[in-house]
Amino acid sequence: MFNTKTISRSSARDVRRDVQGLRALAVLAVLVFHIEKDWLPSGFTGVDMFLVISGFIITSMLLKQGDAVDWKLFYWARARRIVPAYLVMLTLVTLLAAWMFLPPDFDIYQDSLGSALGFYSNFYFSDFGSYFAPASHELPLLHTWSLAIEMQFYLFFPLFFGLTPVRYRALALAFLIVVTLGYSQYQLLADQATHAYFSSIGRAGEFLIGALLAVLSLGRSWSIALATAAGGVGLVLLIAGFTVVDQGRFPGLWALLPCLGTALLIAARNGWINILLSHRAAVWVGGLSYSIYLWHWPLLAIYRYYTGGYELSWLPVVVIVAMTLIISVISLRWIETPARRLKLTASGFGIAAAMASLCVLVMVASPRLGSGPQAEVPAAMARYAIPEEICHGRLVGNCVRGDKHIPPEALVIGDSHGAQLNYFFDVAGQAEGFSVKLITGSSCVPVPDFDVERLPDYAQEDCRHQIKAVQDSLSDFKVIVLAGKWRWHFGSQRFLSAIASFVSSSVAEGKKVIVLAQIPMFDGNLLRARHFEALGLSVAVHEDAEWRHANQQIKELVTKFPGAQFVDYSGSTFFANAPFDQGELMYMDAHHLNETGARHYGRFVASDLALLLKDHQ
Repeated sequence: MFNTKTISRSSARDVRRDVQGLRALAVLAVLVFHIEKDWLPSGFTGVDMFLVISGFIITSMLLKQGDAVDWKLFYWARARRIVPAYLVMLTLVTLLAAWMFLPPDFDIYQDSLGSALGFYSNFYFSDFGSYFAPASHELPLLHTWSLAIEMQFYLFFPLFFGLTPVRYRALALAFLIVVTLGYSQYQLLADQATHAYFSSIGRAGEFLIGALLAVLSLGRSWSIALATAAGGVGLVLLIAGFTVVDQGRFPGLWALLPCLGTALLIAARNGWINILLSHRAAVWVGGLSYSIYLWHWPLLAIYRYYTGGYELSWLPVVVIVAMTLIISVISLRWIETPARRLKLTASGFGIAAAMASLCVLVMVASPRLGSGPQAEVPAAMARYAIPEEICHGRLVGNCVRGDKHIPPEALVIGDSHGAQLNYFFDVAGQAEGFSVKLITGSSCVPVPDFDVERLPDYAQEDCRHQIKAVQDSLSDFKVIVLAGKWRWHFGSQRFLSAIASFVSSSVAEGKKVIVLAQIPMFDGNLLRARHFEALGLSVAVHEDAEWRHANQQIKELVTKFPGAQFVDYSGSTFFANAPFDQGELMYMDAHHLNETGARHYGRFVASDLALLLKDHQ
């Protein structure tokens, strides 16, 4: 059976200084990558280093205990190492998010919080996807996916290890490494990159590489020269893993770069590189690595949510790094270290349960922080239409907008910049006596040959569905209207070819094609800016001039085809005071009109729009 004193003191007595240095290297790589991807393009592989290290340490611990394992004590040791600081982080971040986030964004946060509490957030984020959800770099709990996977390993691996005969352990581990890495590579080849990235099975091989290293006792008898050479190879592999790996094709076999590099450096315990890794500065950072990992991402994500952008200037970088280190030192001193001393007794368990209950209670009550007047957002201000009523990503009824007593005169096709025009066409059509059929998709202008693969996973199938719906409807209309966020689409040469081909073929068939200019856009989320102002937080939002360049590009493309017309209202008096009209906020974010704005816009252009649509007759 486990010896209680052995377990409680193992981390202090047995952790190798060079392994702590490796932890420092891993967490610094992740930190740099999360601050600015261009600084260390593949710094995300630091997470894979952590998994190898964890596999090595846990397996080494199990090997020292022999065959009779006290499972209760083992899992207690893991829980008190991971959970206390984790719960404190979740509690404080939840309080901050409840105060700062818009209600729809906080709803999404609460969903992620539930998955984080249950240690299944890797599954949650694997399936996460919504066009209007905060960007991934604004999700405060995104980083918990790796901790979820680690806890899943801690739950199941000791059982596998204990049930596998000693003489077959190395063979079984090697077999599972091949199978799990093969599975990860298969997912990548099957265009399931997101699922591969967050997969427990796909990541298991990384943990098992560390376990196999411990079972084989590799490196114990190496000479200093051999250890130094092996460490050098390991360092080269890590450097390659930090710089040349494409996140979109990871993990798969690419995971072998950071994993084998880490394994070689762990094995090369007596080498010169390991002596450098044992420097007390590296050991100090390694000791803080868990807290640094816990805290750096929420601080970055919440700041980016506040600014609405990814790029960081030097001042916030310095402040966030300093805050991360300060909080990490406090966490290690006042949370992690005392928690490790808790024994599996009635009193120890009672203290842990009381602390956990308090944290959960605060998290449950936290939504009240965001329920004051400053959080009130009228529905018409936070959306461009009721999602269930529009043909966006799916077909709902006949998709007709405007005067529904009149057959539709035009087919309107677009992405969300087309979808924002549902109430626009309702108001204009009812005022002038016309209707249109409106079919749109998230990030997708559903024309034939649109490059669907460019879209996020969650939007691809809906886009294909809407493309088919458009193709089925084209023969019924003589007028086609296109609307889109041209700034984004013009980054794709395939899209340019597809849209040019569509306009050309439509004109050749005698159809009139009207392409609407992109409306003015801004460099920050305007609804958030309104919310932050109510909280007493200042945030500057300016016009993003890139939409002007995009409009010029689409105009040049469209006007090449006789019968196609570029229509630009972006310079009209309606947008003279954008993002406001008559004192009301017209935008729901940086570039979409809200419901109120869409209706105002429709009234402004109604008569002109009616003439455009009927001009073909």
